[in-house]
Amino acid sequence: MKRNINIVVGVISLMNVIYKLATCISCVEYFFTVEVSGLVYLTIWSIITIIIFSEVFRTGKNAKQLK
Repeated sequence: MKRNINIVVGVISLMNVIYKLATCISCVEYFFTVEVSGLVYLTIWSIITIIIFSEVFRTGKNAKQLK
């Protein structure tokens, strides 16, 4: 169940990164009520996406090894 939730959150954060790339990279955005530049916002969400998907892949590999 946790893996499924991580996949959904990872896809949502990936969609956020793609949307930011497609619309306006240099526009100012808000991250938890803090105004940040577009590149910083994109970097933060990219790091979040990488962390979430690395956890999903790590748990997937561990599950395969246990079988």
